[in-house]
Amino acid sequence: QQEIDNLKTELEMRRNLASNSPTAILQRAQIRRDGSKGIFQGDPTPDRLDQLQSPKKED
Repeated sequence: QQEIDNLKTELEMRRNLASNSPTAILQRAQIRRDGSKGIFQGDPTPDRLDQLQSPKKED
């Protein structure tokens, strides 16, 4: 009887893990999607990199 109970418990655990895995994967994917919805603001100073890389023009 103990062995049968152990097998039932193992089967129940396997079923729970199998049913929770897809749910957990979908939830993690949703969290990643929600976290990556930020809006890229860009550089507030236009052409800053070009200004730094180009030599200064003397007037």
